[in-house]
Amino acid sequence: MDKLPKGWCSKQISNIAFIRGGKRIPKGYNLQEEKTEFPYIRVTDFNDNGSIDLHNLKFITKEIKDQISKYTISSNDVYISIAGTIGKTGIIPKELDGSNLTENAAKLVFKNNDQINKWFILYFTQTTDFKDQAGLATRVVAMPKLALSRLSDIQIPFPPVSEQNSIVNKLVILFDRIDKSIVLVEENIKHTKALMASVLEDVFGGGNIPLANLCIINPKKSEIKDFDNDTEVSFLPMTDLKVHQMHFEIKQVKKLNEVNTGYTYFRENDVLIAKVTPCFENGKAGIACNLMNSIGFGSTEYHVIRTKGNVLPEWIYYSVMTAKLREEGVNNMTGSSGLKRVPAKFIETWKIKQPSIEVQKKIIQVIQNMDGKLKATISLQQSKLTYLKALKSSLLDRAFKGEL
Repeated sequence: MDKLPKGWCSKQISNIAFIRGGKRIPKGYNLQEEKTEFPYIRVTDFNDNGSIDLHNLKFITKEIKDQISKYTISSNDVYISIAGTIGKTGIIPKELDGSNLTENAAKLVFKNNDQINKWFILYFTQTTDFKDQAGLATRVVAMPKLALSRLSDIQIPFPPVSEQNSIVNKLVILFDRIDKSIVLVEENIKHTKALMASVLEDVFGGGNIPLANLCIINPKKSEIKDFDNDTEVSFLPMTDLKVHQMHFEIKQVKKLNEVNTGYTYFRENDVLIAKVTPCFENGKAGIACNLMNSIGFGSTEYHVIRTKGNVLPEWIYYSVMTAKLREEGVNNMTGSSGLKRVPAKFIETWKIKQPSIEVQKKIIQVIQNMDGKLKATISLQQSKLTYLKALKSSLLDRAFKGEL
């Protein structure tokens, strides 16, 4: 730890607080969806901003509450997640006073409340210093776990309570301004994305010609039955297909005999669209370009759409990127939960517009220009978002060096 300002000292967490873990509910017991008097707080209820999501809480019965009654948490207690997503911290709100805490989290019970501002401690848990120390104290078991004994050894730069209060007051004011700016930037990003979605729907939605009339859906591998088995072809795993980006980079090359069985076949200028959840909903799709020997293979979770000549590949791409297609596609998915897929029949019967090729070219040019400008705007806003979040981190580090 760096040299501390005059009047400060370094203290282990164990010197200022008792660390108490939560309690696992009895084996075989299912948490209650229906609200009771006894909330059970899980790590999944912890928000990144230090609050707790009160809308999706689970509950326990009085019988279970009595069995784990020693492991309650009080309003204004500082908590920290110690398993799963390690390091989520916050202060328990009054609505959850007396609730029970998961075994994957711990609470800090302060030994001398008069000399400790709990918000000062909470802010320290958000610093890179704390995270570095917590990272060093992490060991790997069935899931990442931060041992309570190691958590207790973390060192906190500790000024007098009057200075703690001053630091907290400054951070509250500064963070309020930054958080308001973050909300505005996030809203700008959301609105920019919504604008593009609206344009796509207006231009490409409301068609009357089924895709199967204009395209071949999932062309057969028999087209390349005469190719030599050693022919090199491009290979595209799902991870390389982009979200809301027409073009993608082909990073892998394989021999035809390595991929001819068990993978999806496509060719130059075919449109690929993910059919499995959540890739479909996220907008994974693109146009295959620059393929090795004009042939590609990839994930079995693609639908392949090939123009018959009266529509451009770019026109098909934008036509299947509308929000309406994704909404209705989700409603038509088949399969078990978690492995649902959009059936080929849905793609075949989806209706699109078909203006002349010349009109398609003009519209595509306009859409691509707009798309480029909107993506540049989003990139700029995301840079601002990164800066604002980094500013919070910088202010925290300065605060605990006495430089604020």
